[in-house]
Amino acid sequence: NQSKMEALEALESKYFDSLLPGYFIASAATAGALLVVAAPLGRFSDPKWGPQINAKFAWFTMELPTIFSLAWFLLAGDAAHISNRPNQVLFALYLIHYIHRVFIYPLRTRGGKPMPVLTWFLAVVFNVVNGYWQGRYFGKYAPLYDMAHLSGTHFIVGAVMFIVGMAINIHSDSILLNLRKPGETGYKIPYGGAFSLVSAANFFGEVFEWCGYAVATGFAPPGIGFALYTAANLVPRGIWQHRWYHDKFKGEYPQNRKAVIPFIL
Repeated sequence: NQSKMEALEALESKYFDSLLPGYFIASAATAGALLVVAAPLGRFSDPKWGPQINAKFAWFTMELPTIFSLAWFLLAGDAAHISNRPNQVLFALYLIHYIHRVFIYPLRTRGGKPMPVLTWFLAVVFNVVNGYWQGRYFGKYAPLYDMAHLSGTHFIVGAVMFIVGMAINIHSDSILLNLRKPGETGYKIPYGGAFSLVSAANFFGEVFEWCGYAVATGFAPPGIGFALYTAANLVPRGIWQHRWYHDKFKGEYPQNRKAVIPFIL
């Protein structure tokens, strides 16, 4: 009945308002943990983290829920938000990234080391929640952007950052995926593109991409929260990779490279 619906909407509104501070807390906890312990992915994969699953299957199934979550909660919104053109463009940016990550990236990989089920599960939970936040915001809670937003400074700068970041991410992934010829094993030093500046060029590209998304939204809470958590997750992992490269290749490794953020870190 009407009273129950109003109570549920009030409860959701409180939950929704708690997401940004929740992301700040989760980001701090994630960054703190990953600076101490390397995330058990790729070269840092370790059986001590429990049961593991195929890497290609893991990447596909852990990223896919965010597309369904975004679509479900977006379409559950109101007609004014769903038909708002700036809203459509902004959530299209989000979808473009994940369509590539879900349907293209796993097909390009050659396998990779298995992923712990725990890591996979946590990623699934995050992607469902994040899809909900983006979809519900643009489908219901976001202010109705004026068309001028698409020609404004925030959107133009943010969209350029997003495109450049995604291009860096994809190009860096391509370099990594082609380091070894078929049948080869072992690790090699990546060269070219953003790898001339940082050890974790793919991570830098993704952080830059989602910072651009945050700017393009006009610093909307879901944009800020997602960019922050992406940095909290990927920057520590990039630092671990940087250390690993130096330990592995020692003096052979380019000494001028930073870890994740060009010229800074």
